Amino acid sequence: MASEEPSPPVPVPEPIITTPRFMIRPYHEIDIHPMAALLEKSDTARYMRNTFPDPYTLKDAQDWVALVTKPDPPQKAFGIFVPISDSSSPGGGEEVEYTLAGSIGLQPHTDVESKTWNLGYLMGEAYRGKGLMAEATTAFVRWALLERYTETELIRLEGGVFGGNTASIKVLLKAGFKFEGIRRKAVVKKGEVLDMHVFGCLREDLV
Repeated sequence: MASEEPSPPVPVPEPIITTPRFMIRPYHEIDIHPMAALLEKSDTARYMRNTFPDPYTLKDAQDWVALVTKPDPPQKAFGIFVPISDSSSPGGGEEVEYTLAGSIGLQPHTDVESKTWNLGYLMGEAYRGKGLMAEATTAFVRWALLERYTETELIRLEGGVFGGNTASIKVLLKAGFKFEGIRRKAVVKKGEVLDMHVFGCLREDLV
């Protein structure tokens, strides 16, 4: 009896956005170890929901990539990559090598809010303070609302920011979000009671 041939490797997805400063593409299994390295000693969990692992391990990265690379994943997640070097390709052109710097994605709400999707993002500590998160979020939001999804799928993007996270508030405002209010004392994170700042973005906010 002939043995079954192994399945061909899954190709790395094409980018959805490419600029001179960064590239955004869907996740692939090659991103597991870079994701773990990016977050294992990071303070990212400070402003994340408790479902975000703390500390972050290789197993967490494996589980995350497996979840978001399913055929119909519950979250539409993408890696943010920055160029680290240029090298000549065999064809004589310039080939850019990238490294994982952050993550961005969308999670649809349910029931009557099914056309409202939550925007989430993070940036590795080594890449903060360079304007990358704001630039990537701005490009990603415009891609989602103006290029990729129609109003039959997505009407509104929403972002929630814990009190004290001024950097994230600046990111959303630069990306075109409008401040809509504060859910007072809505968050308890490691025993600390915090407000939740709510932001929303519609297509008409971007044109």
